[in-house]
Amino acid sequence: MKISQRSISKNLAVTLSFIVFLVMGALLFSIYCIRSHDLLKMVEQKADEHISRISGILALPLWNIDYKSIKGICTEFAYNELVEEVHIRDAEGKVLYAYGGQNRDDTKITRFGDIVYNSTHLGRAEISLSLEKYQDELRIFSFITVSILIASLLIICISTGWLLRIFLRRPLAVLCEGMDRVARGDFSKEPAREDYIELSGIAERFRKMAQMVADRENAFASANRKLRDEIAERKNAEAALRESEAKFKNLFDVSPHIIILTDADKGKIADANLEFYRVSKLKRENCIGRSLTELGLVPEKLWRTFLDMVKDLGEIRNLEQEIPMMNASPVSTLISAKIVRMDRKDMILMIVMDVTEEKKALREKEDLRERLARSKKMEALGLLAGGVAHDLNNILSGVVSYPDLLLMDIPEDSPMRKPVETIREAGQRAAAVVSDLLTLARGAAGTRTRISLNRIIRDYMSSPEYQALCSYYPKIRLETRLDSHLPDISASPVHMRKIIMNLVVNAFEATEGTGTVRISTENRYIDRPVRGYDEVCIGEYSLLRICDEGCGISRGDLDRIFEPFYTRKVMGRSGTGLGLTIVWNTVRDHQGYIDVESGESGTRFDLYFPVSGKICADDSPVSRPGQYRGKGEKILVVDDEETQRMIACSILRKLGYAAHAADSGETALEYLEANRVDLILLDMIMPSGLSGRETYEKIIRIRPGQKALIASGFSESEDVKKIQAMGAGAYVKKPYTLESMGIALRTELDRKDFSLVDQKG
Repeated sequence: MKISQRSISKNLAVTLSFIVFLVMGALLFSIYCIRSHDLLKMVEQKADEHISRISGILALPLWNIDYKSIKGICTEFAYNELVEEVHIRDAEGKVLYAYGGQNRDDTKITRFGDIVYNSTHLGRAEISLSLEKYQDELRIFSFITVSILIASLLIICISTGWLLRIFLRRPLAVLCEGMDRVARGDFSKEPAREDYIELSGIAERFRKMAQMVADRENAFASANRKLRDEIAERKNAEAALRESEAKFKNLFDVSPHIIILTDADKGKIADANLEFYRVSKLKRENCIGRSLTELGLVPEKLWRTFLDMVKDLGEIRNLEQEIPMMNASPVSTLISAKIVRMDRKDMILMIVMDVTEEKKALREKEDLRERLARSKKMEALGLLAGGVAHDLNNILSGVVSYPDLLLMDIPEDSPMRKPVETIREAGQRAAAVVSDLLTLARGAAGTRTRISLNRIIRDYMSSPEYQALCSYYPKIRLETRLDSHLPDISASPVHMRKIIMNLVVNAFEATEGTGTVRISTENRYIDRPVRGYDEVCIGEYSLLRICDEGCGISRGDLDRIFEPFYTRKVMGRSGTGLGLTIVWNTVRDHQGYIDVESGESGTRFDLYFPVSGKICADDSPVSRPGQYRGKGEKILVVDDEETQRMIACSILRKLGYAAHAADSGETALEYLEANRVDLILLDMIMPSGLSGRETYEKIIRIRPGQKALIASGFSESEDVKKIQAMGAGAYVKKPYTLESMGIALRTELDRKDFSLVDQKG
């Protein structure tokens, strides 16, 4: 706390000024009081003189009742500068003359006098003199007095401070400067001598003290140099020790791993770091002097084996050990230990790293890597299958399309009709296999509607395929438990039916002899990701579950069951090897997830399909031939395959359309610049030149609102959806059939295009 210091010169100046101020103030106040009394006395004398004079002068006029003279005399008195009021009354009290009377009593002096003539009382005179002039003089005198007092005070303060600065503060400052030098250890300059008696004694004693301090300083300096050297050496040693201890302490306590120091004989804990207490949830006072076995952390046999190993080897590093904690689940650890010498005893310094989470993360990483590899493999196979399917569709076009054209010309009783129908059926079966291959290419289930899984299951159970399956496995029973409040999903009915059929067939085949296959549906909300065969994300789903009571799927096979052509069945007898692959790709196309569990009691497939709030219209036209025949409309076929152009033009002409062909997008653009057509049948995949999407983009620039159908032997792609968003019509899948071509053409040509109507209007 800082203590405020007082100044001698300041106190002396203030005290002297105060005394002078009091003396002069008292003197001036006395003068003021005397002057005030004299002025007041003078006014009172004048008032007495005026009342005496006016009383004597008015005696005769009042005796003679001469009012004019009375008024004249009183008026003359009233003109005097000091007279404030004049009142004359007769003996009966009647006012004979009145002047003034408006000022306060404290600003005037009033005198009364009787008017007597020949011993007869004639009346009474009253005269008042003003004190304003007297008060003005007092104010001026007061101002002069105060000014003199203030000026005197200022002069005294200034002169006192200046004189004290010269005679007191300067000598003291010089003396203080000398003291500061001595305090800093500077004895080179002798303190200045003082000529003043009051300060000379202080200066002399200070010089003697400075000399004594200098002598002692020199004596202490030599001793201190020796001590300093000794202390420096000791401090360096202590600093090195503290630094070493601090490093060890920091490493010991801050380490994220458990560090334990035990004795080498019985394994009693001598010390442990903070991480040990955090993990074990024990207090230090309960752990020191006890072994890990006594604390209930490690079994006795394991602890003794570990101590013996350390004592035999002297040091162990990164020993991977699964520790069965007594009060918790086993922990995966890496243990390093070494025998150290401390306090003349052998101690074991042990570092334990908990790698449970790292191992778990590594397993999850490996699992994710396997899933990614599986997904990439499926995508690669899908691309391969899609490419093969595209080429097969072009090859199958003649086998599928020409029989329809031939059958329209062959009579019903012709012996050629049956072989042609057989060729058509074989082509359609081949096209169905190609359709399965396209499903592997992803995106095949692009056309979707709002459906109920329960309805698809019931439709399949009433189908001929299911009846044939039941007759082949008469001892296997199918049970259903369908949720009556199951929400709809946005899906392809054909592909959903194929999923159910494949899984039910597999379940029947996996159930040997007698057993039960169960199909169930339910509405399920996932509030946190579920990790199974797939990781199911958060959301609301319609769950399809199919269970069997078979012998189950081995772990090695379970990781590969969705690969194309990977099967334990006899190829060609019970399937093509694409059933589960189609299931996997279809679920992926619908943004769904699959979970599979298999064991000795059977296999369960859980399929999660996201609930859709969007209603998709199902505009399937009626397939009566008379409704999709042409009316002579002009159709332009754009395809780079000559066979496809010939087949398409033949079907179009058979349906009653005027068909023209272009072998590329560039040729089609040249044709459209000079000709108009009612509709364009545009192939999506043309490797050389413009693609289908690029061709359509250029067409709508020169022919805005031009109607078009999209054709491809590949699955419905993103390019198809983009073109349809620009205004193109339906997607026609190769190989062409008379019915699919006719329905698509008639639907698109009959569709009203309001933009064209407005332009024509």
